[in-house]
Amino acid sequence: MKKKLSLDILKGLEPYIQYNNNLFCVIEESSDLLTVKDKEEGSDFQFTIKGYEQSQGRSYLRVHIKPISSSREEKISYLIESAKIGNYFEKWVNLLIEYNNVKSFFDDLIVEAYSKEFYTEFELLEEDAQIYPYDTNKILEIDTYLENLQQRLPEYITEQNETQILDIQKDIREIRDNITSKTKQWVTKKVSVVWAKLTKLGTQFIKDFVKEGKKQLIEVTIKAAIEVAKGTINLS
Repeated sequence: MKKKLSLDILKGLEPYIQYNNNLFCVIEESSDLLTVKDKEEGSDFQFTIKGYEQSQGRSYLRVHIKPISSSREEKISYLIESAKIGNYFEKWVNLLIEYNNVKSFFDDLIVEAYSKEFYTEFELLEEDAQIYPYDTNKILEIDTYLENLQQRLPEYITEQNETQILDIQKDIREIRDNITSKTKQWVTKKVSVVWAKLTKLGTQFIKDFVKEGKKQLIEVTIKAAIEVAKGTINLS
């Protein structure tokens, strides 16, 4: 509930709404004023507003942040003025972005290259793609494709690719479970990763799944984006 927070806090965090559910997520059941965690599974990076504290007759926010800089990963506790919350949150968000962008031994660069290729083909022209979901008709079309993919994939499992296909099935379930509550950008990025992992498995998977999927979904989303750009769709 946003009215638990002062307007200073809400205004300070407002510029980063676009990253919610894409870069980080808000933990709604937290007992703190606000707990924001890195989206990556297994990561303990977080930005937590514990509550208000008094110091020398003035009111401050107690904030726990991890990481606080590119060289310090430990959690740090601060007392800060509520009007300055945006400055601290901006630094934390930028660190998450840097972690996501830096190349490492832990990254699958092949999957990353394919997913970027597919994502650019979606051409998300709408300014609200980072904030709003697809409309219900688009959601149903995307879900129908994913359901069909989910049902057919087990036929292609071999001893060599079982782990990879089960991982793809997990990704598909995640998209289907969250498609109505996530943004257009989140959905398209996740679908792009699924296609990238299928592509890495071989040309047969491209022919049987990716090619047709691109034809169905990219056509749908590009058409919607063009209509929005022309002002023919009411998003309210």
